[in-house]
Amino acid sequence: MATQVDQEFLAETRDLLDTLGQNLLRYEEAVLAGVKINPDFCNSAFRAAHNIRGFTGMFGKETLSKLAYGLEILLDRLRKSDIRSFDSASVFEILFEALGKLNTLLVSETKGTKNIDRLLKKLQQISVCKVTSAAHPQRTNKGKKDTLRELQGFLTEYEEFRLQENIKNGLHIIKISAQFDLAKFDIELPELLAWLKNRAEIITTLPGGKETVINKIGFEIWIATNEDPNGLTVSLKEHNAIAEAVKLGKLKGKKKKTKKGAKKK
Repeated sequence: MATQVDQEFLAETRDLLDTLGQNLLRYEEAVLAGVKINPDFCNSAFRAAHNIRGFTGMFGKETLSKLAYGLEILLDRLRKSDIRSFDSASVFEILFEALGKLNTLLVSETKGTKNIDRLLKKLQQISVCKVTSAAHPQRTNKGKKDTLRELQGFLTEYEEFRLQENIKNGLHIIKISAQFDLAKFDIELPELLAWLKNRAEIITTLPGGKETVINKIGFEIWIATNEDPNGLTVSLKEHNAIAEAVKLGKLKGKKKKTKKGAKKK
């Protein structure tokens, strides 16, 4: 008979597997439709796999945790890459096979161990394979604005990848400085983030602000958007937060040096 702890473990893991499955489906649908891919799909799937790995490991479910880790590594590679540089059909085939195996293992860890080594090997092979385009854009330290260089020091590897991708795609990179009353920020900050998410990709949210005000807390929210920065600034004034949008320039690559004496074409 299952204990209350066992029931809670099953319920929590099923929820995580549902989240993983839903985001993988959205991710695949976007790729098959050939539309712009929302990075949240892959990133949310990665987070779910990461949580499954940690949660099942905490309960001593070694096989579940091991498979979830293999899935996590592959999803981490994909969220920092362009899925179209892979054989996407093969990638989704192995992703959904791993998801199905996780569900089987949750029901019966003994019966679900068949072909587990083969599945882990396939996950690893795709995770380390070379692709036609680099997973990580080259950093270009020259030609950046100081504020952009400082920002990169606070970003995670994934956030920096998303920043570089959005700049490469010509989107506006905007910093929003917002301050909230201490008593209300836990409500007003999520409301502002939800409002922004419908208009832009949120790259990161950092504590801090333009200046310190008593009984207020500040945040800097960095976004990428196609919207006009001036129009966005006007819209932000309609919210309770004190906000300012600042457009940053694009990252510029290093100029190629021409050899002395070489003729310009």
